Amino acid sequence: MKYKHYYLAIFVLVIFACQNKQKDTSVPENIKIDLTNILNIKRSEIFSLNRIIKLENHPESTIGRMWDLLPDKKYFLVIGEDIGLYDKSGSFLHNIGKKGKGPGEYVSRLKVLQCNDRIRILDRTQQKIIDYDINGTFIDEYFIGMFGQSFICWNSNIIVYIGNQRNEFNKRLFMYNDEFVMQDSHFSIGENHDRYMHVFDKTNFFVYADSLRFLNAFDYYIHNVDVSKNSFNIKPRYFVDFGKHKIPKTFFEQPFNDYREYIMALEKSNYAYQIFGFFENKSNVYFTFAHQDNYYMVIYSKESQKAIVIERIIDDVIFEGLTFSSVIDEFLSYYYLNNQVYFVMDAYKFLDNINKTKKIMTGKEWKNYKTNNPEIIKLYNKIDKNDNPIIFVFDLKPFTI
Repeated sequence: MKYKHYYLAIFVLVIFACQNKQKDTSVPENIKIDLTNILNIKRSEIFSLNRIIKLENHPESTIGRMWDLLPDKKYFLVIGEDIGLYDKSGSFLHNIGKKGKGPGEYVSRLKVLQCNDRIRILDRTQQKIIDYDINGTFIDEYFIGMFGQSFICWNSNIIVYIGNQRNEFNKRLFMYNDEFVMQDSHFSIGENHDRYMHVFDKTNFFVYADSLRFLNAFDYYIHNVDVSKNSFNIKPRYFVDFGKHKIPKTFFEQPFNDYREYIMALEKSNYAYQIFGFFENKSNVYFTFAHQDNYYMVIYSKESQKAIVIERIIDDVIFEGLTFSSVIDEFLSYYYLNNQVYFVMDAYKFLDNINKTKKIMTGKEWKNYKTNNPEIIKLYNKIDKNDNPIIFVFDLKPFTI
């Protein structure tokens, strides 16, 4: 896919173990990346299939292209054309808010969160955060006066990341209390290459156990955010070490006219760049990055303190015998909760992949496949290509290198 870096940009614009918590984080843990050893891996080495959920088609909710998914213990928040609430079986419940420029209405819904008993929407265009209750009823809205890129509710505070703008607020974190009175701000997040920061990250904040992580695409550090009642500070928790493939400071001094020229120059170079997407559990850290015109997934083992770089996923769990890009086909559609990955797939892709699976199998193999995968076959026989997406819920396996 020659122009997949633009696809990634559009996609994301239009998603510790106790022993580690006790470590001295004044020195970040080094995640060394070896670009000479890039692997393919079987899906069963990473995941086991827990269940399959088909999101209900409903005339009151239009998903279209899914922007984000928020899994919860009781329901899913699905951010597409509308913001829909679905129960754990995939049945539609109701929408949250509606588009518009009036009170309680949103123009953009760049980030949506559940904060205690409220659903919060970051409307970047109108520079405000809107609160609804779980029934979708408007409660209040707060004008922040800045173009927020992402935010998180944490320890009775709201931390907002401001990015992709050319002013003094760019690439900074601001902390508000629950009444949206500003408490603190942080002004030194990585190197400020603001001329080229025109990509919205799949993940800026991630909560692991009682720790809050922060990252952005062109920073090699994953940070830990420590929050007290009225202030916070940031310390590097992990450093992604690409060695000789790290972008030197001199690269950013070149007179690029725009983001396109910047990315094209990176693709022609031998530098690794654009760390995006991140999740963490007791055993491992997961993220992705780009090198030249390719994208790779990384799994880092906390036990061995070693990392592997994965180019492709060989499917031996769902679509047996097919191989997928670890990032383009996979990681961009991963969402994480409680050591489970929620893998979203459009209905037409599901049908296409089953048909491809059937095509490469002998008659006997296909018969065995149908016998061993009754839930998948039942879905295959009744689904339409224009239906709402399917969610595969995977349990993450501990992965030691």
